[in-house]
Amino acid sequence: MCRIFGYMGAAAVSDRDLINVSQAQLHGGPDQQNFVQKDCWALGSNRLMIQGRSGGKQPFSSEKVYAVYNGEIYNHDELRRSLKHKGYQFLDSCDGNVILPLYLEYGEAAFSYMDGMFAIALVDLRNSPKLILANDPIAIKSIYYICDQKQKTIYFASEIGALLEFGSENPEINPVAVDEFFTMRAVCSEQTILGGIKTLKPASVLKYELDVGQLSLESYEPKIQTSLKNQDDSNSFLESELISEIGLLSKAEVPVCFINSGGLDSSLLTAIAAKELGQSITSFHVCYKGNWPSDERHYAQKVAQFVGAEHHEIELDPDNFPELIQEMIPHLGQPNSAPHSLSSFGMFKYIKRAGFTVAIAGEGADEVFVGYERFLRAFDDQPNWVDAYLDKFGAFKQSYKKLIYSPEFFSWLEKSGNCEQNLRAKLSHFPVGEERLKALVHLDQYDRFPYYILRRTDHMSMAHAVEVRVPFCQPKIVHLGNNLPMAAKTNGKYTKKILNEIGRKYLPMEIIERKKQPFTLPVQAIMLENRRVAEFIQDILSSAVALENQFLAAAALKTLFNDFRKDPNEDLAQLIWSSLIFVLWLDWFNKVKEKRISHA
Repeated sequence: MCRIFGYMGAAAVSDRDLINVSQAQLHGGPDQQNFVQKDCWALGSNRLMIQGRSGGKQPFSSEKVYAVYNGEIYNHDELRRSLKHKGYQFLDSCDGNVILPLYLEYGEAAFSYMDGMFAIALVDLRNSPKLILANDPIAIKSIYYICDQKQKTIYFASEIGALLEFGSENPEINPVAVDEFFTMRAVCSEQTILGGIKTLKPASVLKYELDVGQLSLESYEPKIQTSLKNQDDSNSFLESELISEIGLLSKAEVPVCFINSGGLDSSLLTAIAAKELGQSITSFHVCYKGNWPSDERHYAQKVAQFVGAEHHEIELDPDNFPELIQEMIPHLGQPNSAPHSLSSFGMFKYIKRAGFTVAIAGEGADEVFVGYERFLRAFDDQPNWVDAYLDKFGAFKQSYKKLIYSPEFFSWLEKSGNCEQNLRAKLSHFPVGEERLKALVHLDQYDRFPYYILRRTDHMSMAHAVEVRVPFCQPKIVHLGNNLPMAAKTNGKYTKKILNEIGRKYLPMEIIERKKQPFTLPVQAIMLENRRVAEFIQDILSSAVALENQFLAAAALKTLFNDFRKDPNEDLAQLIWSSLIFVLWLDWFNKVKEKRISHA
């Protein structure tokens, strides 16, 4: 696991510039830093040592080809054996040392052979120089890039804050992305909130050819060696694959722990590891000091006792939230309105201090196995089903955006088109039933999950040099889940049917039968009852940056919290939280811009 960075093009980039980029994401790779710079290009890495710790220094190089990568290639042993038969030699067991031989053997098709989570950068100088960026099939690992047309240069980094340390043109805020954030809880596309800065969609290969300054983008299909031959065996087949993947992802040369929220997904992973793999399990659960709604610590304790795990509760104090939020914001890179981004940030800080570098988590199960209750709207034959679906898709009712958008911004969106309209156009023509359900699952899996959930998981964990591995996002599991009949995942009334059935073998019935509850932070209750948090929010929403930006209405922000006090409800609480995160991010970005201008 690493943070990576580099460029290719005509721009004058100094060693000092590259050091600044490296330092900006040092938190994600504190063990080893290195970069190589030649005429018109550079590749660099901040390494977090997990596999092949005695070797694996980046960039890798062979036959005028160089590479850096972020992530893990889980099938590296299998690939190494295959490549040895073809005559390639290896100096160590680092998973990344298979990248160049694989690329030299298969070219850009190499990425389809890799089983893992990765963002890879290659410089190929054998003919016309080119830079290649590629990511894994579901975009677990993040990579951002900007192509500066004036400088005829492409820059990339694992984090937006690091990318902004390069001397590219100052990006401006993308108004379409601001609306996307308030509609979908995050900026959910390859465009980011900063114009010109982009990220890769899942399973993408981007190529920049230096001589012509040409950028091309393609996708690839992973080579998945699994198929369900008999639908009647789907439960046992999925169980067998989960056991295999959890075993594969548990291998590391550093301590590994499990995140246990007390819900089905993380509990099932923890229980399988304990029972089937005979592992000694350490689990972590995040909760909040005091008596708050949605507290799940009882369930997490129950699972830990049942499987014999050494269990740790991380109790965050809401009194410390103002400082913790401000510490978190620069690591997000883009605003993300999930309140439990803060919980995750605090949790991974504790996990690192406890001596763990790898954590296994349950992200992806809801998207692959139909876990969200909003998916059941696929069977809703009412004409307004899209309204109800989108209200649950976002952090608050869609109509609430009118309360905070400035008149100018709202008018611009009315003329230019907005995110909500685009979503309606995508969804409204699907007939009730399975076809609609497939469309909703696809939308979540590929248009929302990588950007809303995986981006924050990556950034919140790597802020503390913790690698999160996600078995439910493994290509075999995703492929299997997507090819199961819908009846195996939902009967129209209940979600994640197949995981519930498998879970009965491993977990107490109290966990299986409990009502699904999202892993979240009780913002409504904390805003009402914690004076320090309430005062902090009011200060931020009445600050100069809140009142003088072009997107939000100053008068509305001033009264928003008082309105909430008079008539508390979850939608208004989430609107306030989203506004808070956006204003804090805006303040961070303004300071970054000022620094760039002063150093220009």
